[in-house]
Amino acid sequence: MLRALPRSFLAIWFGQLLSTLGTGASSFVITLWLWERTQHAVSITTLELCSFGVVVLVSPLAGVLVDRLDRRWAMALADLGVAAVTVGLVCIHGTIGLEPWHLYVAKLLTGAFVAFQAPAYLGAVTVLLSKESYARASGMMSLSLSLSGLVSPAAASVLYRHIGLDGVLLLDAATFAIAVVLLFLVRVPERALAIEPRARPRFVEEAIYGFRTVFGSKSLVGLLCVLAANNFLSMFGILLPPLVLARTGGHEAALASVMVAGAAGGVAGGIAMGLWGGPRKRIQGVLLMIFLNGLFGQVLLGLGRAPVTWGVASFLTSFFFPILYGCNQAIWQSKIHPDAQGRVFAARRIVVDAMVPVAMLIAGPLADYVLEPALSPGGAWVPFLSWLVGSGPGSGMSLLFIVAGLATMGLAAAAYKIRSIREIDALLPDASDSACARYEALSRDGA
Repeated sequence: MLRALPRSFLAIWFGQLLSTLGTGASSFVITLWLWERTQHAVSITTLELCSFGVVVLVSPLAGVLVDRLDRRWAMALADLGVAAVTVGLVCIHGTIGLEPWHLYVAKLLTGAFVAFQAPAYLGAVTVLLSKESYARASGMMSLSLSLSGLVSPAAASVLYRHIGLDGVLLLDAATFAIAVVLLFLVRVPERALAIEPRARPRFVEEAIYGFRTVFGSKSLVGLLCVLAANNFLSMFGILLPPLVLARTGGHEAALASVMVAGAAGGVAGGIAMGLWGGPRKRIQGVLLMIFLNGLFGQVLLGLGRAPVTWGVASFLTSFFFPILYGCNQAIWQSKIHPDAQGRVFAARRIVVDAMVPVAMLIAGPLADYVLEPALSPGGAWVPFLSWLVGSGPGSGMSLLFIVAGLATMGLAAAAYKIRSIREIDALLPDASDSACARYEALSRDGA
């Protein structure tokens, strides 16, 4: 797996792996610290929404600037920005005292830097690797996230007891510094086409170019709709912890085992994708993984009544994700010219991630006020559905997982029936210099 990828990519990947592990650890201890101070779940969800919301808002600006800047410098400045915010929290904690609102502001700032870092990272990978290596590299990148989910919480809980919040935050900042050093130890090739300043279109034109590119292609807009719908249905997975706790009577060890199984599945899937590289027809990997996730990751989870079943389902859904991510990313990297990837990936992120808060806002109230009461003892749906999901705590959430899983399977099957999606690999030509040259001419005409 590693021999098939150049050392320059592996050096950058290792640096980003370290920073991802550090971020996972600091996020975990920040959550612990915030819960100890507030004892309110809304404080935790607000923290996550701050991070997510600013990424969506800043992405159009980030996409344009990333396409104008050297990718290494864009990544380095983003990493250093996150490190500076982290050190700032340590300084505040040691002087005037840390308050929850400081963390919310910090999440807003780090989210803005992440909006720049992600497209720059993907763009650098595109010019470092051959088209055949895109999916394998994406599997490695997904492996980083899975390793963070597996290692960071356990390590952070130990470190938090011994070196405290400040110590963990400083370690996180150090990992970003190492990532920046590794960035400048390797050479990232310059992009094949750079738009001269005199030919550069207006900022607004550049900001909307990503949307024009996607919505100008039936295949890309079809794939984007599939990804957005799948993201919406997958986000009901935020109910997994309350489902397990409700079914087990608040058994924290059961929840921990399910979460560890999920993280292990992500690691296994990332390794598998790194070794295999995915199917030749990438879209088949995307749609098959969506279908299998609906069947084994969601329906099986909803039908389960014991931690073993939930653990298997959690493992499988996390195993499928790196393969889905790798195949999907390979399509976009091969079809979009490197000079335009920042803007196009930003547009894609806005559309796909817009489904996340919608699902978050729907899932909780739907479970608490509709499904759980309907399937509680004596509920209106018990005579019809208790054979499937039982009755009592957690039954309503189980039903939601089953419905979401069936919808996910239907989504994959329907997408395969659409030729513009099914044959995207053949219908949409690979990116070329001529494609970006046409964009330059179009931008000059519109300026």
